[in-house]
Amino acid sequence: MTTNNNLLIELQHIGSIEYYAQLLHYPNIIIEQHEHFERSTLRNRTYIATSNNVFALAVPLEHGRQQRCSVKNVRISYSYAWQRQQWHSLEAAYRSSPFFEYFEDYFKPFYEKNYTFLWDYNHDLLQTILRIMQLKLNINYTTEYHKHYALIDPQTVDYRSKCYAKIPYQNLNTAYTPPIYHQVFTDIYPFTPNLSIVDLLFNTGTDAVGLLKQSVKG
Repeated sequence: MTTNNNLLIELQHIGSIEYYAQLLHYPNIIIEQHEHFERSTLRNRTYIATSNNVFALAVPLEHGRQQRCSVKNVRISYSYAWQRQQWHSLEAAYRSSPFFEYFEDYFKPFYEKNYTFLWDYNHDLLQTILRIMQLKLNINYTTEYHKHYALIDPQTVDYRSKCYAKIPYQNLNTAYTPPIYHQVFTDIYPFTPNLSIVDLLFNTGTDAVGLLKQSVKG
């Protein structure tokens, strides 16, 4: 366990494997809710492994990528049937995985219900994923935005925007080692590290938590 007590981090869409590894590594989590939306990040996208290699599931936003407001006020666009398309992508990618049928009923409602705000959508997904993994984390939320949070609380590790939305994955954190496990399309493509947490869940099931805990040192 880290000597620092708190982790400050953004709210991601579904969340990468590294994201959940960091959440499990700290006793106290602080989720940023007063930042301005950052485009081209994992705040509105996640990556899965498909038969056509890595694919991004991106939540479309009103006004596209030109968001200039607080992250809590970012609105989801329903100008096309993206939810149906994304659910079909998840099914095609993971229907043959060992644990898809165990968890699909947790995720399917998120591709049927319309959320107005991205924040609410992501927050409910986070709570659902923690419930799947039977984790109870001590989560709090920022009350205002501070660019340099360490000046306010040196016991808090600022991990905002440290989980990068880049493929191939670039590990810039020497304390984190992406867990290795069997993926659905390993016979077609080399192992792809640090995809969406759903890739780990659908492929490893109850072993996911142990793999996450082992992946962060220090």
